[in-house]
Amino acid sequence: MTECEATGKNLEQAITNALFELKALREDVDIKIIDQGGFFRKAKVFVKISDDALDKYKKVKKVAETDSQECKPEKSSFEETKSVEDVENVETLKDENIDINSFEDEKNVNEDLAEKEEKTISSNEALKTEKSKKRVDSLDEVSVGKNFLQGMLKVLKSNSNVFVEENENEVFFEIKGDDASNLIGFRGDSLNAIQYLVSIITSKGNRHSKKVRLDIDGFKDRRKESLEALAERIAKKVIKTKHQVKLEPMTAYERRIIHTVIQNYPELESYSTGEEPNRFLSVKIKEENE
Repeated sequence: MTECEATGKNLEQAITNALFELKALREDVDIKIIDQGGFFRKAKVFVKISDDALDKYKKVKKVAETDSQECKPEKSSFEETKSVEDVENVETLKDENIDINSFEDEKNVNEDLAEKEEKTISSNEALKTEKSKKRVDSLDEVSVGKNFLQGMLKVLKSNSNVFVEENENEVFFEIKGDDASNLIGFRGDSLNAIQYLVSIITSKGNRHSKKVRLDIDGFKDRRKESLEALAERIAKKVIKTKHQVKLEPMTAYERRIIHTVIQNYPELESYSTGEEPNRFLSVKIKEENE
């Protein structure tokens, strides 16, 4: 699959759903907004793997199909010869004037034994399935999230590794490696999408799950420092010019960094307007200070 349509409660969720369906990174796709959504309707997007990234995903699909073919068992020749052997056996019995009916009782006994054996096998398979399910259910959030990220890196043939830190309130995953930066995307778009997926997967069926955070190769620390420096410059500019400044759309995490810095200036206030993913932040002089 190289293209699909997806919906969500907002554009960001619709795009994330499409990326999950295509198993693709945001930087590798072209996005067309069909419906931005509203109070009573969902957002809808059309997402297609871009031409320059198409070969990469075709190679991944080809490798997956090759692995699947190698796992298929060869057809047994027993099934092909069974019917012929049955006919030959019956003809032989007729030629020797042996009463075929004398074998009916033995046949019935064998069928009963086969049925019992089949039921036993089915019971064992069901038991194995139940045990497997219990093992999966017993995995904690850390294991589920780490397994997902490691599987993703394996599919993408990345040499990066996953590191985990955990406390009472949150689970922090970090991906590090020589090619880890390829997963960040434009200003962290791909990183945020991956974090959303990990959060959904680890919290599935658990109402008391911990908050999940993800960083890739220290990007968020660098981004935080950059945003804090930007907030300082904006604050000084607004104080000097007395004019309101409107920033570009940001994620809730990034807007929170700006808000925190602006709070250090009593004469300023910051507020957010718009809808995700186009929600932006503005900084201005407080009305009582104008």
